Amino acid sequence: MDTPTVLDQIKEQMVTLAINLFNQNKEAAIADGKALLIKISSDLERWLILLGNGDLKEKEFTWLVNSDKSLIVMEALRTAGENESDIQDYVTQILSTVVSVAITALSK
Repeated sequence: MDTPTVLDQIKEQMVTLAINLFNQNKEAAIADGKALLIKISSDLERWLILLGNGDLKEKEFTWLVNSDKSLIVMEALRTAGENESDIQDYVTQILSTVVSVAITALSK
């Protein structure tokens, strides 16, 4: 598994999510999404390597990715006045994207 490629794919899909979910506040959503990916990037890179080596099961990887979900703060979207449930849906979709892109890359 090529970790930089996986991370690039995640970033691309995160931007698409931001545009689709928050058209008027897409810049805030993109900024928050990038901040989230930066925040989890060192852990994510390690988990991707472990997953690729077979040292983590897909279920364990999914749990790790979602483990800090409640601690994620989307400050730009909150400042822009977006609805909390929409923000949480965005977070959920980003984390889902992380898992699906990684697992798809692993199967190639």
